[in-house]
Amino acid sequence: MSGSGGDDPRRYRARRIIQAELGGSDGVRQVLVYAPAGGGAPRRVAPEIARALVGADRFRTLAEHTAAALAGQEQGQERGQERGHEQGQERGPERGHAQGQERGQERGPERGPERGHAQGQERGQERGHEQGQERGPERGQERGPERGQERGQARGQERGQGQGQEQRQARGGTEGPNSADAVEHAVVGGSDLPRASQLARSQVVEVSGPELLRQLSELAAAGLLLERGALVRSCAEAPPQALSPIAWVAMPTRDRPAVAARATASALANAREHGRRVQALVMDDSEDPRVRATCVEGLAAASSEYGLPVHYGDTWTKSRFIAALEGIGAPADSARFALRTSPDAAACPGANRNAILLATHGARLLGIDDDIVCTPARSPLYQPGARVFSGVGAGYTNYNPAEFWFYGDRAATLADNPAVDLDVLRPHEQVLGRSLAGCIADAGGELDLGEALDPAMLDHIDDQSGRVLASFYGSYGDIGWYSPTWLAFLEGRSRERLVASPEIYLRSCDASREVLRVVDRVTLNDGRYCQTAVIGFDNRDLLPPFIPLGRYEDGVFRLTLRTCFQRGYFAYLPYALLHDPQDPRGFNRQDIHRTGSWVRIGEVINQCILAQRVSMGDPRDALGALGRGLIDLARSPVGELRGFLQRRVWEQKSRYLEHLCGLLRRYGRRPAVWAADVSAHIDQCAASLEGPDSMIPREFLIAEGDPERALLRTRRLVGDLGRLFVDWPAIVEAAELLRERGVRLAEPVVPA
Repeated sequence: MSGSGGDDPRRYRARRIIQAELGGSDGVRQVLVYAPAGGGAPRRVAPEIARALVGADRFRTLAEHTAAALAGQEQGQERGQERGHEQGQERGPERGHAQGQERGQERGPERGPERGHAQGQERGQERGHEQGQERGPERGQERGPERGQERGQARGQERGQGQGQEQRQARGGTEGPNSADAVEHAVVGGSDLPRASQLARSQVVEVSGPELLRQLSELAAAGLLLERGALVRSCAEAPPQALSPIAWVAMPTRDRPAVAARATASALANAREHGRRVQALVMDDSEDPRVRATCVEGLAAASSEYGLPVHYGDTWTKSRFIAALEGIGAPADSARFALRTSPDAAACPGANRNAILLATHGARLLGIDDDIVCTPARSPLYQPGARVFSGVGAGYTNYNPAEFWFYGDRAATLADNPAVDLDVLRPHEQVLGRSLAGCIADAGGELDLGEALDPAMLDHIDDQSGRVLASFYGSYGDIGWYSPTWLAFLEGRSRERLVASPEIYLRSCDASREVLRVVDRVTLNDGRYCQTAVIGFDNRDLLPPFIPLGRYEDGVFRLTLRTCFQRGYFAYLPYALLHDPQDPRGFNRQDIHRTGSWVRIGEVINQCILAQRVSMGDPRDALGALGRGLIDLARSPVGELRGFLQRRVWEQKSRYLEHLCGLLRRYGRRPAVWAADVSAHIDQCAASLEGPDSMIPREFLIAEGDPERALLRTRRLVGDLGRLFVDWPAIVEAAELLRERGVRLAEPVVPA
């Protein structure tokens, strides 16, 4: 494992505690007070350093940090002024004015100051300002500046000027003393600093370059900055971990007995080829007993052919399990919610995934979808080493770590991705349950930290407390998405391949779903993206449950894990398995636009989760606190819940639209066919926000046929999920007890 290399000077980034304390919350900017490592009077960090440290997402020398502090902007980064603007120091009147113009140009006055006023009143000046106005000058240029100038200037100046003055005071700018009720202080690097309060509220004065460099040197000496070489050495020193082999390959299925048998047979064939004694588990939600019988026949044949055990669970074994839970006083109602599918839902894979977690608790396992074939291919760009790929905040930066390749048909996909001889369980065993530092050490090669934006994740690598709780393969063949929308938002080399020609772009968004999606090396991630087609679980201890309703269960799972498991992370692996659905699938290109018109169940639930305040600690306590917050939210009057959901959806969509407008700016609205699709999607999304029911899940609107009934059903779901989070640890413990008594969620299949 190579470090920063040669005689290069040491490079530093701020640790998590500095980022958190200086970042503040609820509009309050905190002041950092530290004790020099060699003793002496406590010191207050200069605001120039504070801004430079919080905004920096790269390792820098102390001299470079000093230069950035003096310049007041991020220098030497690829994102340059745009990222420095967002993260650094320009969120006052300039941003208010500029964003007001952008939204005004885009939307025009006919959509009314009343909505902007209402949003401002509901969200406060800052939120109303941020979400009311950020959709970008591109659309304004299309619709004419005359629509935006008057409204943009009026709203931008009105909100930006007052907001800018307030933010400068809260940030401790150089204009005078900080307001005592706008500033909090943080003590770092010393347990008792009597002068901390006085220093935190003292007048801020400009400091020279040498003084800034001296302060940075003291922060480094006090261990408050993270040094890249030390981080690499910490990884190299990670102790070995002896973990038991992966014991299970598990899959959910429903009404697809042929592909479930095929997937099981392919997994068992790979296991036997590499000398493994693994067990297969299939959880089946098929309602028709004839379908279930056909599924069991196929599984029995696979078990007989490869000489490995297969276990099968269905609606009957789930009912038996729930009754047994009730008999021992366990939370049967929550278990019933977790394990049973909804009769009017097209798909509820989360219910089967919950059954899999309960049936395999205490072990590591690999989960695959029933239309996966265990024929592995390797990334065309494969290289040894590890990459840390993480984002920061609630935006879309560094969202998906994979790269994409596009093909016209299955034959081209297979020709370009030949199968390799690989024990498909082995790469997952090398990361699941292991420390991030240990994964980096075992990966060999270079450590790439160029996209490691989250300082907390770096701290958890350095102190070896971060653990991989889920691991992922990519896929080749069918892309596995219900809409081509997200293809239009790819960046980097993936985007270059997609828009290499209009023909490739149009084909990939309509006629062909053939894609290779994979990372190029072991990639450690903070859990911002989750696609569960091929996922490994470290299920030796508690993991959160899946939402048992809707298709976006993987998105809710990853957010619940990020919220409650502070030191739990994801690992993406540079291999892919074939995704070969039972029936041919195709995209409808118009879905690029239409998906902006609605929200799904999982998206609404995620907004409810994000609104909860969960203190980081024991994951069981955090999961319980999250559940109680959701239960309280579900007790809200319907009108209050409607307003809450509307604000949250507006906020999320505003961040989404800001990201899309940023893509249009970044790529100069080229190529035109791509820009037209993104612009149409923006229009659809913006128009949907005007509707009175924009915050209600589309699935419930369709099922109930009435917005009010759909909203009531949403409220029930929030409460039920909250109770499941509270009860889940007890359900897991009860499942262990029942297993010891011979009551299982799945039974062995007798080989044919």
